[in-house]
Amino acid sequence: MCTFVLDMFTHEKKNVMNTLLKIFVVLAYCCLSTVLANAQTIVKQGACGDNLNWVLTDDRTLIISGTGKMYDYKQNQTLPWKTSDKPYQDIRSIIIEDEVTSIGNWAFYYCPDLTSVTFSDNLTSIGDYAFSSCKSLTGALDYLPLSVNKIGEGSFSSCGFTSVTIPENVQTLGSAVFHNCPLKTVNFNAINCSSDGYPFSSDTFSTLNFGNKVQIISDRMFAMCKGAATVELPVSLVTIGESAFYDCDFTSITIPQGVTTIEKSAFHGCTKLKTVEISSSVTEIKDFAFYAAYDLTSIKSHAITPPRLGERVFTTSVNIPVHIPSCSYFSYCADLDGWGKFTNFVVNGNPVDFSEQEICMISVDREFHNEIVWKKRDGLKAYNIYREGNIAGQFELIATADSDSPNRWIDMESNARVRSYSYEVSGIDDCGNESRLSAPHKTMHLTISQGIGGSWNLIWTPYEGISYSTYRLYRATGETLGELELIATMSSSNTSYTDFVDLNSYVYYVVEIVSADACEVSVQQTSHQSANSEIPFGAIRSNIVTNNPKGPNGLENINAENSILIYPNPVRNELRIESGEMRIVKVAIADLHGRTIYQCNDPSGTINISHLLSGVYFVIIETDEGIVIKKIVKK
Repeated sequence: MCTFVLDMFTHEKKNVMNTLLKIFVVLAYCCLSTVLANAQTIVKQGACGDNLNWVLTDDRTLIISGTGKMYDYKQNQTLPWKTSDKPYQDIRSIIIEDEVTSIGNWAFYYCPDLTSVTFSDNLTSIGDYAFSSCKSLTGALDYLPLSVNKIGEGSFSSCGFTSVTIPENVQTLGSAVFHNCPLKTVNFNAINCSSDGYPFSSDTFSTLNFGNKVQIISDRMFAMCKGAATVELPVSLVTIGESAFYDCDFTSITIPQGVTTIEKSAFHGCTKLKTVEISSSVTEIKDFAFYAAYDLTSIKSHAITPPRLGERVFTTSVNIPVHIPSCSYFSYCADLDGWGKFTNFVVNGNPVDFSEQEICMISVDREFHNEIVWKKRDGLKAYNIYREGNIAGQFELIATADSDSPNRWIDMESNARVRSYSYEVSGIDDCGNESRLSAPHKTMHLTISQGIGGSWNLIWTPYEGISYSTYRLYRATGETLGELELIATMSSSNTSYTDFVDLNSYVYYVVEIVSADACEVSVQQTSHQSANSEIPFGAIRSNIVTNNPKGPNGLENINAENSILIYPNPVRNELRIESGEMRIVKVAIADLHGRTIYQCNDPSGTINISHLLSGVYFVIIETDEGIVIKKIVKK
């Protein structure tokens, strides 16, 4: 019984407390109305949220009170606080009390006389077009509370603000938030904020300031913000989004340390941009990032490893200065589809130009050694010389020459009597970085064989590495090599010649081309160019061939007439070669144009040539004592 009475008492106590609470709320609201009535007359009142109320006073002040979120409204909806009775046609001021957490969509749309707004300290969001077309809201919007994290689409569009401050905690800015506002200054403090696009687009911009905690400038955040000539991006920045500054009027931009990627079209259309400085942290610049910045006069990159460039990142002259760190030149030049297209690199204030080392010429001296001459470059400490090895296209380092040495080197291991050689050269900078290898140059190789009726057949491989249009053929006669005389000039499409001379005399031949780009050699005299030589400077010559058994300058050669036996001739399928005691190293077959169409490095006594078309060919036989060339007819 006692328990039952206690339960009944507790139950009655709860009912009493609930009743008292309701009475207290009513009295509080009445007191508020009484206080307001003592100051201003309430014109209209009502609810604007599940737990929100509003009152409109005769001095045209709208007060939102209560707790929680405001209702959302529609554009064509008649707002509850609007009245057609003058002088209450429009609102002059709005007070949003502290427990209100949101302002609804279109809540205060088109209040042309609204001049002031007091925001709740706990406000978290401002709805779409909430204050749109409130033209009397002017001056600086610098009183948004720190609690705001979302500002909806067009929420302050067509207002009169000339300055706005975005608080740190704003995470979302809708599109066109300040569209058609006469904005001159934006103070952007939002640390991590995204946007639906173009929240600040304006033609009246003059100043854009960033807070020192801003980390992200998201896609299209400041696109089409015309008028601001300068901007200083915060050191805290890590992300520059796609089209973030599209079509802005900046004249210079510096990307701070911490940014790793500049997204697509980030500064696309910034036609007044003249200088760009990129921090060393940037590893990638995506498509069109600085596209249409036609007036760029300087690019500066602090990255030793060049950032990857997307498609058409820059649309500017390739000869504008590109400032890069020391020891990074070859890395930038190696990026053929990106940075390598620029031609005016600057290191420590000094232009540099050794993007790719160049060979000037390779000629053959009278000792049958190849002499390589390359173009000398400022800013290099050494040059590497490479020679093609036993595998086609693979070059092996054979020598390094200091930059203080002459820009020529003689390959003492080469033997131009035997074959042609291919070389490449690279440059080494002060940091030990190596340039791209030069385009290869390949020497001419001239061969001789006895023809019919007192003639000598000459064929040679063309020189590779430069353009030329003419061959010159020189001949000397006598017991020893004397003065060479020009006997023929022919088109570079020819690689063979037949010379008719007295069989009772020894003959010596050499083929020459002359480079249109004269070589500048740091010593005036090369090994194949004596003081009394008539060989013009810059001439590229083949090896010398002769029918003299002792060869030019007493060098041993082969008697081309009797050393090697080839049969049958004419031949159908199999060709036999007999060399006596000489060891055959290699056999090659060339057509009348000098093109090698067959080669064997380990020949036996029989060669199958059934696959060759009918015609005349040269068989080039390399032995341990020299080279013999024979002409054959394939049936």
